[in-house]
Amino acid sequence: MFSFQGAIYNSYMFLVFLLFLDSMYPWYMWENNLAIITSLLTALFSVILFVSDKNKIALTNKKIGLVLCVTSALLWHYIVSGGLSLILYYVSWVILILLKDEYKCKLLHFITKWFAVFLLISLLFYIAFLFGFSFSPSFIEYQGRYPTWNYYFFTLPVDQFEFFRFKSIFMEPGHLTMGLVPLIIANRFNLKNIYVLILFIAELFSFSLAGYITLFIGYLLINFSIRSLKYLAMGFVFISISLFVLERVGFSEIVDKYLWDRLEYQNGDIAGNNRTTVEFDMVYDGVMNSSYKWTGRSDVDVLAFGGNSGYKKYIVTEGIVGLILALITYLYHYFVYRKYSIGIFTLVLLLLLFQNSYPFWFAVMSMYILGTSNLRVSFHG
Repeated sequence: MFSFQGAIYNSYMFLVFLLFLDSMYPWYMWENNLAIITSLLTALFSVILFVSDKNKIALTNKKIGLVLCVTSALLWHYIVSGGLSLILYYVSWVILILLKDEYKCKLLHFITKWFAVFLLISLLFYIAFLFGFSFSPSFIEYQGRYPTWNYYFFTLPVDQFEFFRFKSIFMEPGHLTMGLVPLIIANRFNLKNIYVLILFIAELFSFSLAGYITLFIGYLLINFSIRSLKYLAMGFVFISISLFVLERVGFSEIVDKYLWDRLEYQNGDIAGNNRTTVEFDMVYDGVMNSSYKWTGRSDVDVLAFGGNSGYKKYIVTEGIVGLILALITYLYHYFVYRKYSIGIFTLVLLLLLFQNSYPFWFAVMSMYILGTSNLRVSFHG
């Protein structure tokens, strides 16, 4: 029997899932306005859900507190940077925050399931390619950058040496990591769940050092026990054997570049932690030695200084005020609920954001909202 409210909620879940994907820059939205259209539809259905089905909404002081934190952070971002999409995100996030926990958990499981199904298909095509199956790609670019071979179910950079890292249909392996790692931790690293296991395997193929480190920390701290140490040891043996096999069959150069070389200690830091160019470091130092350190400089074209990310980029564009507002938002749930599992989840998110500085990507913020509810409801700690 048809239910209007059921149809609205199912449409809402589907649109949130699409927006989750869009925020990681899949190839199908590189040269069009699909992201804005998806943002608009998600905001519209969020409002319709709020108006038509109050049984799924819970107004509490704690939720209103998070709404105020998000409002302050996004208002500051809009003042210094602008951006229509964030206004639409804001509408969607407010309704997401106000959803009852059971519906947040249902939405998290929906995203987990269908993201895993999609990544499994993508990964199978990618592995077939590695084993020599021939597919005909098309050439695409994003705003004159990121020259890419598009195989539709996965993409590869034109740079031949980059071929090995899996990034599915997204712009970079790091973008995939920003969606995968919070989702895995939000599901309590439950590898008995086939969908979570698929997500974990996809992350392994990304060769993301940040992903490996944050997953290790999250698993060890959330599931710490003698049994978890046994599984961790088994995982370490499996990964070690896999790396040995990869080196023996001719991929040693790639393993060296994306793992061992990035773990080297250079100039007082781990090589893989270098997220900015020398030129951009000079811009950052200039901002920090001026009054702009509080407000940031919206007139700085960060793309002109090469690929940069991390906290330095965020301070240059948003200032220390923007950084503090973002931190308050992401620490809010832990200080309100004082749950150990939420604290570990928050730590993992902050470690990722330290590297990538995308606190208002829909994939990241939505996982923060949904993940903390799932951990609080289903995990006592």
